[in-house]
Amino acid sequence: MAKRKISKPLSITTEAIAEALKTTDGGVYLAAERLRCNPGTIYDRIKADPTLAELKNNLRGKLVDIAETSLKRGVLAGEGWAVCFTLKTIGKDRGYVERSEITGKDGGPVQTEEKVLSDPERLERLAALYDRVRTRTARRPQRRGAAKKPNPP
Repeated sequence: MAKRKISKPLSITTEAIAEALKTTDGGVYLAAERLRCNPGTIYDRIKADPTLAELKNNLRGKLVDIAETSLKRGVLAGEGWAVCFTLKTIGKDRGYVERSEITGKDGGPVQTEEKVLSDPERLERLAALYDRVRTRTARRPQRRGAAKKPNPP
């Protein structure tokens, strides 16, 4: 596959970037592909030029408006996916949200217990954990060609 020649950033005019952004509905990567430059070049120019930034913002806003119009058509047609999506996003303030409730026994509060371990108990648990890790590590198959490492005492 032949590599494309990447243009130098300064050789691309603001007008060319604007036209490429219009053609791609504000899609920077697609515009960069059309101009045969790196997307970072276009992002840098957008940051430096408020006119390009406004153009990109307006084009993306227009695209979102078109998507919302399609969503509205889906809702009006009774499409379940459209109704569900609309209620989960726009209808959140009316209580249409997905959430999980975690409760204790019979819907009551979750009971928690805080246990403070003494130093000997902590050491005992750490030693048991260390032994489990060491046992699992010893059971793993050795990779071919890898030097076997001795287990620490």
